[in-house]
Amino acid sequence: MPLVAPDPEELRALERLRRKIGPLEAGGASIVMEHQELRSRLESLEVQTRDLDGAIEKAATLMRELDLLVESTFAEQFSALQTTFASNFQLLFGGGDAQLRLADDGESRRPGVEIDARPPLKRRQQLSLLSGGERALTGVALLLGMLAVRPLPFVVLDEVDAALDEANVTRFGDAIRELSERTQVVVITHNRGTVEVADSLWGVTVGEDAASRVFGLRLDEAKRIADQARAEREAAR
Repeated sequence: MPLVAPDPEELRALERLRRKIGPLEAGGASIVMEHQELRSRLESLEVQTRDLDGAIEKAATLMRELDLLVESTFAEQFSALQTTFASNFQLLFGGGDAQLRLADDGESRRPGVEIDARPPLKRRQQLSLLSGGERALTGVALLLGMLAVRPLPFVVLDEVDAALDEANVTRFGDAIRELSERTQVVVITHNRGTVEVADSLWGVTVGEDAASRVFGLRLDEAKRIADQARAEREAAR
């Protein structure tokens, strides 16, 4: 079969088609590569999404467990505090009764706590309606109740007995002495009745030069010195 020379016009047409197809082939290859990269990235993101969903679920489970633990612990501690508070209130007031109650307004997640108290020979009323001395003594009863539930190594009381009368100061001193058996108590006071139950005294005085001086005195040591001086005087007679 004789060979037929290609038509130059056809060759030029083929060349034009080749030039048109070339970029499409290159573009097709790049599209495939881009598709593979996007698919790989999508699979990686799906794995990360599953990991995040699992972490979120674990965190939600932990939060629910913590909420249950907080609620159960609070209920237990609150019940214990109610008992110790009522007991210390009766001890300090020489009778009467008091109770703690949750003030739930239905909006806040954590309700507040309110105090209802009934001193001896009085009706039950809110803490804000009590006298200054009664509020102070109720606060001391609450503090002692809290320390009974959760003991601390030391506690500082700053003039909490300022509004107390003589009878209440005596009860306050008895309560402080009992508390000092298990907790170191530092009391800032100007009340002589409270001073009398202390083991040691620290004070500030002003000398003749108008300079402030800090002095300390252990009452047991002072008593020993006084007894010794008294014995020496009696022996000298």
